[in-house]
Amino acid sequence: MMGKKVLVITSESSYAVGNLFIKALIDSGHEVSAFDLFKSLSKYIRGGFIGKKVNTFWPVEAWRRKANRELAVFIQEFKPDHLFISGDNPVNIGTLAFAHSILPNLRVTQFWPDTLVNLSMSVTHMSSQVDIMASYSSTALEQFKAMGYRECVWMPFAGDVDFLVEQESEVFQEKFDFDCSFVGGWRPERERALSNIAKSLPSIRLKIVGPLWSKKVRNKSLLPFIDDKPKYGKAFGAFIRTSRINLNIIDDTNFPAANMRFFEIPAAGGLQLSSSCPEQANLFVDGEHLFYFSDLENMVEKIAFILAHPDLATKIRKQSHQYIKDHHTYHHRMKLIL
Repeated sequence: MMGKKVLVITSESSYAVGNLFIKALIDSGHEVSAFDLFKSLSKYIRGGFIGKKVNTFWPVEAWRRKANRELAVFIQEFKPDHLFISGDNPVNIGTLAFAHSILPNLRVTQFWPDTLVNLSMSVTHMSSQVDIMASYSSTALEQFKAMGYRECVWMPFAGDVDFLVEQESEVFQEKFDFDCSFVGGWRPERERALSNIAKSLPSIRLKIVGPLWSKKVRNKSLLPFIDDKPKYGKAFGAFIRTSRINLNIIDDTNFPAANMRFFEIPAAGGLQLSSSCPEQANLFVDGEHLFYFSDLENMVEKIAFILAHPDLATKIRKQSHQYIKDHHTYHHRMKLIL
């Protein structure tokens, strides 16, 4: 099959999920170009820091229209077969209408990688000009259809081993600096979980990595375990492999779907202990690819069990890493829409 010309609208940020889709598309033989609409928009924002804040909460239509004109011109020049919008990008419906008017065979896919709670009018206003809405959660599909999207597909996150691992030979070295770790932003429910671990297992080697933890944490006894510097890409993967257990406390509003960390931990070679995730439970099996916990007491019990059975932990760690490579990469996800 001949490759298609695909234009991906995403941020140039190194941790933007759209860039993982770009890599998968290129590896699949497609001709890919990217457009950072936020970067274009930044050229027209006036008022410095205050202007940026104002535009974040009260978008200025004139600035947005100018950035969209740049996108429209880029579309006219590149002439893509497929337009892929990743996340909450400030694309105007008129820009998509223009693209369809000059490219009658153009297919537009919009990927929503977040909870429905964070869905904004700037996203849903594009529904009539979007051919495929790809949602990270299967339970959101009927809601997107009710919003006017014609075709909706379930496209969960995935794992990119190359993005997270320098060399495959490094993945299963049994050298651990920590017994249990968590990577991610502060949430009150996450602090409760980690406080419970520290209290119930006082001798455990615990590590917490994520921005603003030191500032926001209420239980000050957790401070010695905290590193506020975020980790992305290969640095994230390297840290995952320093811990015997990688805790994934999925945000309450993500229920019943899986977050990115759900796939990144096994892709990096880590052993995941995750809060319940009904959408993935039949695919990622408890005791085979990872472990799930049902409540805080059960979480502590699972941690103690895993630490007491290192051979089983190693087996599951290897099985889950291979399972990601065989079935859950971004290359696999792109086959759903191209």
